[in-house]
Amino acid sequence: MKKHSLISAIIAIFASCSGAFGSGFGDTYGFSTFGMSLGNAMCARVNDWSSVYYNMAGLGKTKGLEYGVNQIGLEYQGNMPVFDIDIARTDADDNPPPTTVTALPTNGDKDLEGGTFVLGVALDAGLLLDLPSFVSSARLGIGIGANDDLTAVKIVDQDPRTHTFLRYGSECQRLVVLSGMGFGFFNDLMGVGVGVHSAFGGEGQVLLEEIDLQTDAQSPRGQTKMDMTIEPNILLGLYLSPGKLVDSLEGFDLGFSYRGESILDIYPFQTKGETNLGSMMLDMTLAITNYYQPEMYTVGTALSTETMTLSLDLEYQRWSGFRLSKPTTDNFAGNLVELDDIFVPKIGFEYKPKKSLSLLMGYYYQPSFVSDQASKGVMNFLDNDKHVGSLGLRMKLPKLPLMKGNTELNLGYQCQYLVDRDVKKDSAAYSSFNPDYTYGGVCHTVMAGLTISR
Repeated sequence: MKKHSLISAIIAIFASCSGAFGSGFGDTYGFSTFGMSLGNAMCARVNDWSSVYYNMAGLGKTKGLEYGVNQIGLEYQGNMPVFDIDIARTDADDNPPPTTVTALPTNGDKDLEGGTFVLGVALDAGLLLDLPSFVSSARLGIGIGANDDLTAVKIVDQDPRTHTFLRYGSECQRLVVLSGMGFGFFNDLMGVGVGVHSAFGGEGQVLLEEIDLQTDAQSPRGQTKMDMTIEPNILLGLYLSPGKLVDSLEGFDLGFSYRGESILDIYPFQTKGETNLGSMMLDMTLAITNYYQPEMYTVGTALSTETMTLSLDLEYQRWSGFRLSKPTTDNFAGNLVELDDIFVPKIGFEYKPKKSLSLLMGYYYQPSFVSDQASKGVMNFLDNDKHVGSLGLRMKLPKLPLMKGNTELNLGYQCQYLVDRDVKKDSAAYSSFNPDYTYGGVCHTVMAGLTISR
């Protein structure tokens, strides 16, 4: 007896890749311990390896780097979402309901915890290039974020009707690679940066032969072809330090960063199945579309003294560009609603009681990009208004034997409070399977990082 059913052989393998969800871990939590401890308000003040995420131009800054511009950073963040979806979902659509009603679980608030290792490197480009005198600094940077369970990417079967937190769990657990270069000019008066965020795309084809139309398991002959491409998405940055020209503005910095839209998109994914019933051919077009990151613009300012730094950022996230795969869009035509663009204000504060120690705190408010209108129909994408607060500690450690340069330890804690949200379905979409519900919760994150600069 041949094994593996028609449904398992064709549909189950590829239908699990039909959605378009989530964002990277950096967009959900932050990219470095130091940055997260400051509420991710880093656009105008960043000058270390984490510039590849916060503002690529920061690689061109030399301020605060006593031993040069070469850095290695190793970080870890552990995320513990504690969410709840209060919903009474059943399989009864009759009115009145039948005597026996089966309660259906909704697991969108389960198994969302995880952790990320981050490796960052910044290298002095002056070691390789003969730079003109007006270039005060030039650095190459790379940042890599990887899941702590060593998975590169997690693609889960979700469609718009599934209750799914778009920023948490598998939706933000993927390998992230950022790289670029930053230049500082005229003794850090200004700087620019350019880089890429690498995503994947391409096309695929699958052919299955000698499929029996039966429910018993079977093993049809098959051929698979996938043409994968790396699709770079642009990262741009700029900083200005007007205090280099005007003494009264000393310690005042401005920053701007841009991140292009990113998405994992493999389309078309042509799938053909030849059955034993008169050689009937089944022809399907599927797709793998996942890990959407919106286009983002950030402006920031920072004001520094010898003992304190206050930083303010305003970030614009263009979620109206969000899209699903073509098959999903075709299947839910008329039921999909555009997501909202949002503004995210951020504030960070650093206090230095002494040169080797900094106390950090930060806050940002992130409104939901899922509008009430988008939740009234069949869609059940989950995203709350959030208040995010953080605390941290930055310490310069004593020089280690045989080690040149500075070693810095960063410790931090972040708490994301998700404001409870009530979802009211309209009459056309409401059913016992798709009823009203409430959801919210808290996400705790602990992070630690070690940076060596020389």
